[in-house]
Amino acid sequence: MPLTTSRLRKRASSRASQHRALRWRHLAEAFTEMTAAPDAAALAVSIEDAVVRTLDAGACVFLVFDQTADQVVFEAPRRRRNHRKPISETDGLAPWMATWTAPTVIADSRTVSWTRRVRPDEAMIGHPAMIVPVSVDPALSGLLVVFSRSAETAFSEEDLTFAQALARHAGLAVKHTLLYESARHEMASRTVLYEVGKRISSSLDLEEVLNLIIDSLQSVIPYDAAVIFLLDKAHQTIEMQTVRGYAESAIMDMHMKVGEGISGWAAKTGHGVIVPDVRQDDRYVNLRPTTRSEMAVPLARGREIIGVFNIESDRVAAYDAQDIASLEAFASQATIAIENARLYRESLRTKQLEKELEVAGEIQRTLMPRWVPTVPGLSVAVLSRPSAAVGGDFYDVISFADKYLGFAVGDVVGKGVPGAIMMASLYTAFHEYATDTLMTASDVMTRVNAMLHEVTAPDRFATLFYGVLSMKDGTFRYCNAGHNPPILCRRDGSVAYLQAGGLVLGPFSGAQYELGETELSEGDVLILYTDGVTEAQNDEQEEFGLERLEQVIKTCPGPGLSANALKECLDQTLREFVGDTPQHDDITVIILKVDQEFRQEFVVL
Repeated sequence: MPLTTSRLRKRASSRASQHRALRWRHLAEAFTEMTAAPDAAALAVSIEDAVVRTLDAGACVFLVFDQTADQVVFEAPRRRRNHRKPISETDGLAPWMATWTAPTVIADSRTVSWTRRVRPDEAMIGHPAMIVPVSVDPALSGLLVVFSRSAETAFSEEDLTFAQALARHAGLAVKHTLLYESARHEMASRTVLYEVGKRISSSLDLEEVLNLIIDSLQSVIPYDAAVIFLLDKAHQTIEMQTVRGYAESAIMDMHMKVGEGISGWAAKTGHGVIVPDVRQDDRYVNLRPTTRSEMAVPLARGREIIGVFNIESDRVAAYDAQDIASLEAFASQATIAIENARLYRESLRTKQLEKELEVAGEIQRTLMPRWVPTVPGLSVAVLSRPSAAVGGDFYDVISFADKYLGFAVGDVVGKGVPGAIMMASLYTAFHEYATDTLMTASDVMTRVNAMLHEVTAPDRFATLFYGVLSMKDGTFRYCNAGHNPPILCRRDGSVAYLQAGGLVLGPFSGAQYELGETELSEGDVLILYTDGVTEAQNDEQEEFGLERLEQVIKTCPGPGLSANALKECLDQTLREFVGDTPQHDDITVIILKVDQEFRQEFVVL
């Protein structure tokens, strides 16, 4: 039967509906792919693929820039992406962007004066285009530019609607990715700083520690060249101490006067500096022809400048405010290493090390708790074994009005009298605030950090874990200030690490601390410890390690072991592992075992 005009119209309408439904499905799939992108590189690919597929386009460009920082922070396709490129250096992108305030369909791309950043390829000249601006948030703005596959294929109003939806979702996906990458960068910096801090505490070899710091920095802030300078106060010159990425001839020329070069400027002024393009800065001393950007921060002991930490990149505008904050943290660790080594040499020269250790040991012993509270339904045990060198381990168990139990364990940088004095300062500050029942664990850390920052030298720091257990319901609220994360072994054999918190205590003014929370139940075991446990070595220089510590807690023989029995098992295992190897660091462990479910009538005795 021949098709009537009405049937032809219905069939055409049906095909259009199917096509529209297919496009909406592609749009939904595109949203999912963008949201699931694991990083910025993958997101750039997802955005390009989604736009080209959904709009049947020939090419696209999607930019996101930060108005506050004056930087392009994201660009797709990936091959065109340029991190941290200031808008002022992108061929007039900002004023060009300002001319496009609403989504626009362009019949012929030749009618637009394109900026180089979004100019179409030769094959796309004359093709229809769409320009879609998008506001992500008050600081971030975006722009989507789409080019048609052919000069004959125009974009429709429906295409523009789809392009707007894609631009909005792409902008949100970029914002979330940037936040995630920023958080990941901060966590990586914390982790590396934590590891460096542990090594600094256990080593007095200046060269070893400075090499560790400069190599560890690469995983947080990529660089093409780096150097840690030390200041020769007698001659007011900067002498190279630890260097990466420079030619031998350049190293010979690094003995410059204070005030010369960008590093010299940082040493003279005591302030960090970022130079986006060294070719535009008269202070730059050309030791690497390929260097394009540089960053330097001073190493300061109080008001005294003892050196400079400097890094260089072959990219323009490679560093930003987040990077200089990370470099300052590493510089603080380098300062600690330098001061530790100098103090150690001084102690050897005075030949009073044994007397200092005796005094330090006495300070340490007087500050430790003399008893551990007893609570029905719980068992608590403490293993404390100071080393011969006397370090600065700290622990405490505090009861609050028969309703809460507080547990603290910490470690301070250095050994001997300096470490013991630092521990005394930590003890005083901690007890002043921990005994205030209105303060959370994170409040305590904030105030302890502020006090230590005021009363201790900038090259000193402490790590501390503090948690408060509710005897009513087993809620455990805690804060970890750069300390070894305690291990929570559940009754079912699962393991969790209590890491929420912040930076080490002392060096960083105004540091913020996060409050963590978990629940303890019958059969759970919580182990607080210092690095003297996990870093204990046998005669083959093998460390006891975190994995062995976990296994001891999980596999100690006997059902329903008390905390004290677990402590004895751990102590014996440690001694068997170490053998005759001398103990070089304090060993401190607090073990808490929940023997019964929590009830409101539990009373601390």
